[in-house]
Amino acid sequence: MAKITHPEMKRGRDVQNSNQPKADTYVVNDKSDAKEATDTVLDERIAEFEGTPVEEKSAGIEFPLPPKKPEPDIQKALEKLIFMGRHSKEIDLVGHKFEISTLSHKENNAIVAELMNFGEAADLFTIRVLTLAYALRKIDGASLDETELVGDFESDFHKRMTIIDNLQLSLVERLHAEYEKLVKEADDVVYGETIKN
Repeated sequence: MAKITHPEMKRGRDVQNSNQPKADTYVVNDKSDAKEATDTVLDERIAEFEGTPVEEKSAGIEFPLPPKKPEPDIQKALEKLIFMGRHSKEIDLVGHKFEISTLSHKENNAIVAELMNFGEAADLFTIRVLTLAYALRKIDGASLDETELVGDFESDFHKRMTIIDNLQLSLVERLHAEYEKLVKEADDVVYGETIKN
């Protein structure tokens, strides 16, 4: 039997399979620092939720962008909602003027968080002090935050608590009673007229 050969001929295993697609080559960026990428994405999502600009990290000179302002109509609507039911009042007691105000949801949450720190030791007097530390805004026109006190305080809230703690019990009770009246007035505005039986 004669053997036929040709220089272009190859053995079966040397022949490329033309049915398989040719492999493509892709270049992928190195993501070995995945934590930084995750933090950046998280920062962007938080900023988007809060409506604040994302802080760019760069090695050069930074030029902060002005915060994006909401449209005037939306801004006015939000302000109305935020302050709806907010009441404040000035009370004259023994020749002094005390300005009290209702609390926002955030302030109320801060009070509850402080109560958790007291554990089972929290009582009615503690609750009054914590509440008035936020509700009492000014005494004789001076803000409690601006009052100079000697001592180290964890925050302005703890400084206000110290001021309330050092007032006489009868004054604290009277101020808290006035605060409760103010909350009732604010509730009447939010819920409408009281239902009469």
